[in-house]
Amino acid sequence: MPCVSLRRVRALAGALIGTACLSACGGAGETVVAQVGHSTITRADVRHWTAVLGAGPNRTLEFLISSDWSLAEAARQDVLPSAHAVAHSIGQQRASVEGELHMELGGTQPSEADLRFKAQAQLAAAGLREKLLAHEPAIGEAEVSRYYRQHSRDFLISEVRYFEIDNLASQAQALKVKREIESGHGSTRTWLHEELSSGFGSDPGRFAVRRAVFAAKPNVLSGPVLLSDVKDHSLFEVRRIVPAHVRPLVEVRGEIVALLEQAWQQRALDEYNRALQARWRAQTHCSAGYVVHQCGG
Repeated sequence: MPCVSLRRVRALAGALIGTACLSACGGAGETVVAQVGHSTITRADVRHWTAVLGAGPNRTLEFLISSDWSLAEAARQDVLPSAHAVAHSIGQQRASVEGELHMELGGTQPSEADLRFKAQAQLAAAGLREKLLAHEPAIGEAEVSRYYRQHSRDFLISEVRYFEIDNLASQAQALKVKREIESGHGSTRTWLHEELSSGFGSDPGRFAVRRAVFAAKPNVLSGPVLLSDVKDHSLFEVRRIVPAHVRPLVEVRGEIVALLEQAWQQRALDEYNRALQARWRAQTHCSAGYVVHQCGG
């Protein structure tokens, strides 16, 4: 069976298919189940790669067709991987605990020819992406400024309040402590130092405290407020307020450029994938019983 893979590697790399290999693999006796341009996928190929991938026949056929598309398109655009790059990729796969395909799907151990075919297809796809993205346009200041204006809420830093809080077991005890503090006799109590941001939620049981903290005036003892989740009655005092503000453009420019570059890359890849599928689906013909989404008419 490895000879089937080797024949496909040679064919998809654009080399002539030797008659000796065709004879050893069954040659013209093999049943062709899919035709991708000038390349054929046989029933033996599907059986072999189903065992390697540990996947069902449909998923296996999708893998083989996608690999054919990448190799054929790479040949069309003259970006087929070099022998050195393929050998390096195979070495990386072999150096892993198990071959990538075997690890990923639990199939049988891939042969040298299997690793070569997978490496060629992966490198071809990577080469096509690299060539496409090499023409990425520079992001101008006007585009950055426009994005900043239109998405200013994305750069909003919520208001933060820093406060001290003391939790008492009952409302009566909380009121007693509050009177002591207000009369100047509560300085020995230990307060917890906490903070709350207006942009994030909190535990449902602390909603009353959250609402009270953001309604309170700074440096004024407030409460008691019931913490419903633990039945505590809390006294608190807001010590510092950091108002909500929008991060300045100079601070977020790098983030915006990265977002715009990512958006351009995604659009370019989407357009490329649509064009690739349209071109090669029209040249992909599958036999009855072997029809997957890449198959054309």
